[in-house]
Amino acid sequence: MLEQNFIGMLRGESAPWSRRRTTSYLIRRTVLYVFAIGGACIYALPLFLMIGTSLKAPMELYVRPYQWFPATPQWQNYVQAWTAFPFTRYLFNTLYVTIMSLTGAVISCSFAAYAFSRIRFPARKIFFALVLAAMMLPRDALFIPTYIIWWRLGAVGTYIPLWAPGWLGRGLSRIFLLRQFFRTIPVELEDSAKMDGCSAFQRFWSIIVPLSKPAIGVVMIFEFISNWNSFVSPLIYLKDPQMYTLNVGLNMFRDAFMEQFASMPNMHQFMAIATIIIMPVIIIFIFLQRYFVEGIQLSGINR
Repeated sequence: MLEQNFIGMLRGESAPWSRRRTTSYLIRRTVLYVFAIGGACIYALPLFLMIGTSLKAPMELYVRPYQWFPATPQWQNYVQAWTAFPFTRYLFNTLYVTIMSLTGAVISCSFAAYAFSRIRFPARKIFFALVLAAMMLPRDALFIPTYIIWWRLGAVGTYIPLWAPGWLGRGLSRIFLLRQFFRTIPVELEDSAKMDGCSAFQRFWSIIVPLSKPAIGVVMIFEFISNWNSFVSPLIYLKDPQMYTLNVGLNMFRDAFMEQFASMPNMHQFMAIATIIIMPVIIIFIFLQRYFVEGIQLSGINR
């Protein structure tokens, strides 16, 4: 039997066990792709429903049987919804808070992660254990004490409570992710730079940061989504309606029509604003997904 298989391989024929292995591999891959495509369709279904509803005319919202997409797209729904409330003002407010918090989170989390991964200081392991313990605290349990702190500092009613925590290392999970990634970078690179007279900051800026673009990209994605989609914090700390962010403005837009009509006849306009709000998140994820996947894969590897 072995001689026949060997002769068949010399003739260019595949062995039976090789054919069985190839067939089994193709079946597994096919099943995997079927489940992956099915899961993607399930998760994308709400997005399709939202976009389809945003382009419908009011008469098409409640017809039976349900129409997935309108017969004639009503693009004016976006213009009417955007101009019904000062969403342009809300957009600039959201961009300001998001950019300020994102910049601070990247800087502060990177410094903290570098200290935990490279600098040896007293009680380093204890402080890192406290960081891990703080990550396990429910965020809802911190709202009241955090509000009291900002109220005593006189910052309630300003944007400071929204972006200042980013500069103070608020993203503990980001610190953990960057710390794990920094530990994958060989120490010998920094030792060589140290012998050449580079300071700790120079080693961090010239070696660690360029090699950590995937992990920093993941932190930027997480921080952008967290601030862009934030609703509770702006609602709690902001008092002036002109300072509201997009998500708070969207909630006001919905409540205004519910109070006026005691229903949701403007669902198409509501979905139009929701589509506009979610599109930047989708676009940023599409362009940075390479860094997202690479950073997640490498950040869990220790030296």
